[in-house]
Amino acid sequence: MKEIYTPEVFSRSAEKNKKGEDVVIHIVFIRHGEKEHDPANNNTPLTEKGIQQGGEFGSSRQTTDMIKSYVSPTERTEDTGNAIVSANNSKKGVLRERDELAFPYEEGGQFDRKISQLKKEIIGDDPLKLTSKELNEKVMDASNGIINFYLDFDKDKPEDKTVRSPREIASKTSKLLLHYLNMSKRLISNSEVDLINVTHDLNIVSFLKYFFEDQINTGEKFKIEDSGGPINFVEGYEIKIERKNADNFEIKLSFRGQEYTISEEFLEKTASAEYEK
Repeated sequence: MKEIYTPEVFSRSAEKNKKGEDVVIHIVFIRHGEKEHDPANNNTPLTEKGIQQGGEFGSSRQTTDMIKSYVSPTERTEDTGNAIVSANNSKKGVLRERDELAFPYEEGGQFDRKISQLKKEIIGDDPLKLTSKELNEKVMDASNGIINFYLDFDKDKPEDKTVRSPREIASKTSKLLLHYLNMSKRLISNSEVDLINVTHDLNIVSFLKYFFEDQINTGEKFKIEDSGGPINFVEGYEIKIERKNADNFEIKLSFRGQEYTISEEFLEKTASAEYEK
């Protein structure tokens, strides 16, 4: 298998190879696997099914020159990332944490308490009394409410100032995508890599909010119901960068069976400082 760009690869031998021609990068932003349901605790580990979901997703991915996982600094995202990479047949990169994928909040803070309250109002205090079907339906209803509650903050931070605003998360995601776009110039030519970014549903919908509002450009606010409902476990969107050479590249976003073109200008605008205020 040929050598490609990783942080360890900038060697003399690598420098002799052509770079940035006929390169493909698959960048997946995906929610972690199923986690344990606890209305009073928003930071629970994966269930056995959640670990299995990660493995199934990993085995469903194509074999490329390398698969690498980046994760939010939580146990459930790390376990999902490890399960995905372990089940894939590609050469494996070292798992790394990325701050851009995090959803920081203060446990027991105002935002945490509000989310717990919304869950309890819909799911109830004892989810074990519900059938599997009832629980899944209520979890989806709760997710709808939580996502729209959070997205309504737009550029403002929620009451808990440790929580990033939706606009700030979209900005950080766009900066990360611009980093990957620049990385494509430094990959060994004719390489194809799979970069799995395991994060949280609110991170995923924050970027989608600004992307779809920019696409539609009608002034209407994005609602998660308009795109098919909440982000399921081990679901997200994929960005595909195809670079022919230094000046010729294309960026596509795939989400729920639909493909869209993303411009570098949109990423630069969304990454700009005004989106972090």
